[in-house]
Amino acid sequence: MTFNEDEEQKNEDLLSWRETKEHRKKTIRLAPSEIKHAHFAPKFRGYDQNQVDAFLEEVAWDYEKLFLENQKLDEEIRDLENKLQNFKTMESGMKETLETAQKVVINVKGNAQKEAELIVSEAKAEADKLLTTARKKANNSIEITQKEVVKLKENIKKELETLKEEYTHLKSEKEIFEAKLKNMIEMHLKLLKYNKKNF
Repeated sequence: MTFNEDEEQKNEDLLSWRETKEHRKKTIRLAPSEIKHAHFAPKFRGYDQNQVDAFLEEVAWDYEKLFLENQKLDEEIRDLENKLQNFKTMESGMKETLETAQKVVINVKGNAQKEAELIVSEAKAEADKLLTTARKKANNSIEITQKEVVKLKENIKKELETLKEEYTHLKSEKEIFEAKLKNMIEMHLKLLKYNKKNF
């Protein structure tokens, strides 16, 4: 058997082992213990069994480290995926909260604007009502004042007429009194003159 034929045989043996029914049932990953305890059927002019076992021991050792590191990485990936999912959930919740807050702000603004418009409208209506009431009171006061002024003028006019009449009456009484006083004085003077002459 030539060297090439020997290599081809070894490759066929390896392929045959990989394609066994037991191997097809396994998952993609091999366990380190499977590498350590792997057995191969001896063939004529095959590899040195001790060297193969030693090599498989090293391979199993390195594979075990890689296997453990891979498990650790898988756990970290799962942890990161869980965190990512949590972040996505939080993001979704925050987005919903933000949208709700925006809707609340819009509603509050709309309600505030409506309330402000209602307050302004009510204030205008109340102002118009107060202005109308004030105008009515003012007009009533002016009307009452005008009536009182007219009445006061009439009373003053009557009083003036009464005073005029009293003044005319007093003037007449004065003239009468002065005339009587003058006659009395004249009579006394005549009487005095008469007395002087006769006595």
